[in-house]
Amino acid sequence: MRTLIALALGRASRKLIRTFRHGGGSAVPGTIASKIQPKLFEIAIKRFPQGLIIVSGSSGKSSTTKFLVQILQNQGLSVFTNPSTANIKQGLFSAVLQGSKWLSLPKADIAVIEMDEAYAAVIGAPLQPRLSIITNVMDEQLDRFMDSENVVSALHKLSLASKQVLANGNDPKLAKLKADNFHFFGLSTSLSQKEEAPRYAVSTASPIENLDFEIIGESPFKMRSKNFAYELPTKLQGLHMTINFGAAISAAELIVTNIDHNKLEETADTLQGVYGRDTREVIGGVESRILLVQNRESFRLNLLQAEAAEQLFMAIGTDVKDPSWLWGVNFHNLNSVDILSGHHAIPMKYRLQSCGVEVQLLQPNFEQALNEFIQMEPPTNGERVFMVTADTFRRMKRILELSS
Repeated sequence: MRTLIALALGRASRKLIRTFRHGGGSAVPGTIASKIQPKLFEIAIKRFPQGLIIVSGSSGKSSTTKFLVQILQNQGLSVFTNPSTANIKQGLFSAVLQGSKWLSLPKADIAVIEMDEAYAAVIGAPLQPRLSIITNVMDEQLDRFMDSENVVSALHKLSLASKQVLANGNDPKLAKLKADNFHFFGLSTSLSQKEEAPRYAVSTASPIENLDFEIIGESPFKMRSKNFAYELPTKLQGLHMTINFGAAISAAELIVTNIDHNKLEETADTLQGVYGRDTREVIGGVESRILLVQNRESFRLNLLQAEAAEQLFMAIGTDVKDPSWLWGVNFHNLNSVDILSGHHAIPMKYRLQSCGVEVQLLQPNFEQALNEFIQMEPPTNGERVFMVTADTFRRMKRILELSS
């Protein structure tokens, strides 16, 4: 009875909120449902005959999850998943409400769930996943975790409760967790040494030398494992996206008994990324590029992707709790920022100036800043780029009514 009430009230509140607020209200319905039936997520997960796949780690979770869902669906499986960023408790409950029909729980063959690393041990481990995919550990979000070793500890508890673990072998902190149930994916030595390759938390350990799934080519994507060699066409931008795709294919090989390689090639050719993670969108009649920056390392990697920017909008929002980490990002190769906005626009301006980067206009009013940038004359030789954090990205989507 509690499950039925939780579904009824949760779905009703979700519909009501979305009626009055475009693109909002994903957390509140989940909070309501979790108060009524604390085991709603667990009950839903146990209904999937092929079990639960959890994707966790500091970064790359959303893209890896979305890529894996597309691969499995094209291999003929029905998949239950949670929307990007809905990866904490209330978001997981909201995903159940979103996937349900009327007062029935979601139906699917398998669940692929992105889970915030803080909840990996608390929520993920008790569910005893069929497979846990661990992307990496970064020296970030110290306001939440105090030390990256606390993230490692949580992910270790998840791995101990999982039947199989697929971990990033390029990350030394994950390499030291090696156990009998571990499989490792990653970039080849030559690719991992490139400037555009991801960098992980400092560790005294060494990366895994003999990877179970080794990515040896970026464009076209090439990967080899004990059983297969892959060469697939993709439109992925950057090695950080390449390694996320490699993680998804590695997971599919562990999940699907006989992978249909023709269908896998179709998936690679039509692959959809997570909205905002290097997304191209026509905004104000101009093809624009949206780059979401979430921490120091994603800022570094996205700056490499923005080298062709002729016009650059940058907005640092309230999700950046401690703006001091911005001083760990090297902006020296950036020419200028046309418009700077967001809650932390002033400290961001100081950091840019310290790197010799000129800010053409600092506009504290975010909506006005957005409109002024869109109304600029279109670029002639380069790209128009929006570089935003999670908070300003959400506001940008609402204001411009962008579809995700």
